Amino acid sequence: MAHVPLTVTLRPFAAAADFPAMVALRNAIYPHNPTSEESARFNWNVFDVLRYYRERVAAVDPQSGRVVGVATFNHNPELFHPDKYECGSSVHPEFQRRGIGGQLWEWLRGRLAARGAIVARAGVWENHPPALAFAQHRGFGEKRRIW
Repeated sequence: MAHVPLTVTLRPFAAAADFPAMVALRNAIYPHNPTSEESARFNWNVFDVLRYYRERVAAVDPQSGRVVGVATFNHNPELFHPDKYECGSSVHPEFQRRGIGGQLWEWLRGRLAARGAIVARAGVWENHPPALAFAQHRGFGEKRRIW
């Protein structure tokens, strides 16, 4: 099957409504390490937005209205520096290789630049070659491994 490019609509993540779709797409990508909506909401709610910055966007298929991807960047409270961020993006497997990840990366790159970021860290599972290739293509390199 050919992968037809798809231009998505990027909009701010709606915490009240978007968690089910975000968790479903994450679990579709990483079925060996599933998460729950409850866990995702807990992590979102305990993040101290008064002290640290975070931003998340949803990538929406304009035809179906379905959330097909997400991108996030935020300060890491354990490694805090005002100009260093953690970032990441995910695209549902049914929609991968259609340019959505690139659109999310361009959003991340623009927002990180607007915030004056000097470092952007991302995590990639080593057993997920497409994600490794995506990150390497965008200038990321391995700095450490976590087991």
